[in-house]
Formats: sequence, structure tokens, C-alpha cells
Amino acid sequence: MPDPMRRTTARVVPVNRDGEVLLLFGRDPKRPDLPFWFTIGGATEPGETLAEAGSREMLEETGIAVRPDDLVGPYHRGVHEFCWNGWDIANDSHFFAVRLDDVTVSFDGLEPLEVGNVLDSGWWSPRRMPQELASPDLPEVARLAVAAVGL
Repeated sequence: MPDPMRRTTARVVPVNRDGEVLLLFGRDPKRPDLPFWFTIGGATEPGETLAEAGSREMLEETGIAVRPDDLVGPYHRGVHEFCWNGWDIANDSHFFAVRLDDVTVSFDGLEPLEVGNVLDSGWWSPRRMPQELASPDLPEVARLAVAAVGL
């Protein structure tokens, strides 16, 4: 079995006034019957800082513009190994939090491979998260995001 594709990623966890976090709901195109909730974010591009990558990914995946200096963190770091679209991937994930209220999510900026695979978005309390999570540490990542923005 080949080694996984290793990527450094910036993940953004928006937090609203109620202490809920914004997650995306999507699926692996190779396993469409197993959708899951996940954090906003993706791989850094050459020459890009983690905060710049987080800001760019936030705009691409949600249509919400935030400046790199609006992001708090990184407040957490974790390695997440998974399979997506037939690729074995190992993300070195750096998590940022950002306070956001009264925003509208748009999927108009998704990359071609994400179109039709990012299905929805929703606000979740770290204490009441859905069962279909991309990673078992997501409730703790969400709790830390809420704390990082001072709620």
C-alpha cells in the first residue's frame, strides 16, 4: 500500500454568539452513502501562511470573507488520516477559530471536485454534535474553538 498524501492544512471553526460552531456536511464521492460533518479548510498553497490558507478556504467553501488576522490561533493541531475519493490522505491540521454571527453560507466558490459533495452547513453546540462526524475529536476541537474566542 502506498504512503498517504501528506498535506499541511488550515481548518477554520467559526463560532457564533450562542457558542455553536459552523460545520459543513458532505460526502466522499467514492462513498456517497456515508455523509459526514467536517470543519472548513484545506491544504496550504506554496508561499501561503496557515492563516492566509484558512481565510482563502473559508471564502471558497462558505462564501464568507474573513481576514487572516481575524482568525484566532492556531488553537489546536492534530494529524487526521483518512481516505477521500480513493486517495489516502494524512493531514497535519492547524485549527483556527473566528467569531461570526448572522452570516449566510454560499457554496458558489467550491472547487470542481467539491461541487455536489459539500451538501449543507449547520451550527452545532460542542455538547450536542451529530453522530456522523469526520473525526472523533471534533467535539473537543469545537469546544476548544469556543474557548479560543472567549465564550
